[in-house]
Amino acid sequence: MLEMVVVVLILGMIAAVASSQIFDTANDARKNSSRQSLDVIRNAIDLYYQKNGAYPGQSGRGNDFKKEVRTMIRTPFPTCLVGNKNDRVHVERNAGALAPGGPKGWRYSRVTGEFIINHSDYATW
Repeated sequence: MLEMVVVVLILGMIAAVASSQIFDTANDARKNSSRQSLDVIRNAIDLYYQKNGAYPGQSGRGNDFKKEVRTMIRTPFPTCLVGNKNDRVHVERNAGALAPGGPKGWRYSRVTGEFIINHSDYATW
């Protein structure tokens, strides 16, 4: 009987270690996916600027940024999977460094072309 208790305890410890690794892997996957989406959008902004001589969204209408960037990427506009988990973009109309704030997943400056994840934990990526 004592041997069975020891075996169950050992299996419990192995399960505890394995489950924490599984959950960390899922979180790492979300972070890596968001980082890749960030790079894709930043590249699309650069391509748009090279082609048009202006950053997307400078017309001043709210949805123009996503529509204009969409012409430079093949996939639907990506959802941010960390922080404020959605595909909405806060378009900043003034010059200056972007700072995270509000419920939208992404933050963009139409003056400088800077694009960040709209969350304080990830804004420096």
